[in-house]
Amino acid sequence: FPELAEVEVESSAWENREKIACYQGAISWERGLREMVAAVSQANSRLLLAGAFSGEVDRKAVQGLPGWEVVEELGMLNRSELRAMMSRCSLGLVLFHPCPNHKEAQPNKLFEYMAAGLPVVASNFPLWHTLVEGQRCGRCVDPSDTKAVANAVRWMIDNPSEASVMGQRGRKAVIRDFHWEKEESKLISLYNELSSN
Repeated sequence: FPELAEVEVESSAWENREKIACYQGAISWERGLREMVAAVSQANSRLLLAGAFSGEVDRKAVQGLPGWEVVEELGMLNRSELRAMMSRCSLGLVLFHPCPNHKEAQPNKLFEYMAAGLPVVASNFPLWHTLVEGQRCGRCVDPSDTKAVANAVRWMIDNPSEASVMGQRGRKAVIRDFHWEKEESKLISLYNELSSN
């Protein structure tokens, strides 16, 4: 979860955001690379891609895909650069494939998008559905269905007022529930309990 100090930095005004999606983190096929590129292209949008590729072979392969021309590859960014990137965007993408270690994960990027006031398009895993649609801060789709992903991206770009409200709901949810300080006390209590046994 993000730290409250980072969440409390005011997110940029919606009218200053561009009609682009972003992804940050490890970049690989299993994390939806192919689907993100295709969907954003179909949605007549752009994709800011921040992070490191899992391998040079993957990087070269994706550069040959239709749609790569709408991708801006940013490489590794520090925390302030990531916040600046997110402040330009209309939505964040988390389209992990249903691998065993993904379905129950709570990826940092999901909460960082929410903290930045970005609505999200995420994989339709049950846990993520509860987090995203339960907080009404985005849409969950089948990550392998490029058309469904493109439709969700297009909807957010075409409906900026509603997307902005989704983003603010996500931001409020992070401030209320999904931040490190709240988890810190739980972790310390667990350590105390374990050390006393």
